[in-house]
Amino acid sequence: FPVTISGFDSFLDYYGGNVKGWVQDRYMKAIEPYLGRPQDLPFDFYELVACLAPRRLLVNAPLHDKNFVWQSVDRIAKSAQPVYDLYAVSSGVEVRHPDCDHDFPDEVRHDFYQQIIAALDSSSMSVRVMAADFLSEARTVQSIEPLIRRLNVEDDEYVKWNVQQALNSCVCANILDDDSWAIVARHRDNPGVLSAFLGAL
Repeated sequence: FPVTISGFDSFLDYYGGNVKGWVQDRYMKAIEPYLGRPQDLPFDFYELVACLAPRRLLVNAPLHDKNFVWQSVDRIAKSAQPVYDLYAVSSGVEVRHPDCDHDFPDEVRHDFYQQIIAALDSSSMSVRVMAADFLSEARTVQSIEPLIRRLNVEDDEYVKWNVQQALNSCVCANILDDDSWAIVARHRDNPGVLSAFLGAL
């Protein structure tokens, strides 16, 4: 199920309605025409979060986040619950408020990992998670070439680039099932950001 890490509040609450921070190629460039009039946007995170039902959502919303207002996150979570109720899902959105700034503290992160593992286990999937920051046997990727060969993507420059990013990161989890595996990486210079999905075997 989805996890959001210091990632949203209502557009009306985001920097007092100044959504300029969202207007970037990596976020939502298309909302640029709504600069200065966020109330006219055809959607908000109220609708986006409700659309996730019946999938559970884990939300990390720090108390001292300068980007996102935690009270706004609570209002959005509360408004989405009636939609989850239609699916008989209680507590569809779980919000945690760590006492920190724009970050994803280890305590919350590890708890979210455990909830994901439990959900996968309950689906009868064979899952193993190794986290380099709390299991000593896990290690970072040493060479890009074996991964490229095994993924059979020698000519895919995008995947090569993403694998290279893993070399510059600390691999914190390998989630494996019977058919495939994926690498999840924490960027050293921004621990709250996870790398892109690298591929599956």
